[in-house]
Amino acid sequence: MTSSIAVRCLSFFQMVHVDLLDPGLPWSGPTFIIRLLPKFTGEASTRSKLFFHLADYVDNKDLSLWFWSRAIEEDPNNYPAWKAWLTASTRQASEAAKKKIASKIKEPYIVYDLIYGNIAFNWKQTDPYEICAMLLDSEESGDSSFMYMRQFRQLALAGVTQLRELYRDQDKVDFLETWKKCCKDKPPLKTKKQSCQVLQKAMASVSGKEKTYGQFLELYSQFLQGWKDKALMSEADRFIRSQLAADQSAINKAGLIKLGMILAELTGDKRASKFYVEASGDPVS
Repeated sequence: MTSSIAVRCLSFFQMVHVDLLDPGLPWSGPTFIIRLLPKFTGEASTRSKLFFHLADYVDNKDLSLWFWSRAIEEDPNNYPAWKAWLTASTRQASEAAKKKIASKIKEPYIVYDLIYGNIAFNWKQTDPYEICAMLLDSEESGDSSFMYMRQFRQLALAGVTQLRELYRDQDKVDFLETWKKCCKDKPPLKTKKQSCQVLQKAMASVSGKEKTYGQFLELYSQFLQGWKDKALMSEADRFIRSQLAADQSAINKAGLIKLGMILAELTGDKRASKFYVEASGDPVS
């Protein structure tokens, strides 16, 4: 038993040496840590805790960062490790580096808290819609969609003045339903413009998420068809074309082309109609 523990301890330190390429080893921390190692050689979550605590016993910044990153690697839900690693990693980081770091976080609730609580983004240089989109995981799971919509709601309320005035009870009312009511019939031109701008920014930021993109596209289509505002439909045509030129999934493209055809028919724009027919792959009559 003793020899087995010794082998695992030796393997651990060999692993550290290999991965770190010796940035501060041999071990300079308290020797009692070595005696405690056998207690942490079982489950991944336990090993993660070990790596997290080892970071407190070194005075080498790079080594601390490595221990925190290994703690996260062992257990992606180790919140204290994420918090420590992010705080140290992003303190002097560029906005691009911060976004790259934030994109590594996967668990929805940890993502929300860490992105908005521990990464000091400069919001004058960073697109809040792009950061908000990081809350969505690749499957657009229920948890990630909930966290995303909760934050997107704040962006929509900030971007549409009338919506912010109407939406009072933020816990019990579906703000999308309030938004629909706000834009029903003949809302002020300012409300229509702001609503289109917010939805365009939202769609551009979630182009790789079909479910969320489709939800926004449906709302955008509903607004435009209800208002029949020629200037806004013309702007929508430009937006749709730019989105089609970007990297889009087949489902997103189909939805965009469908809306483009509807708007072309409403405005009587034959050139636009021809463009969308060709984009759909159908022969032009």
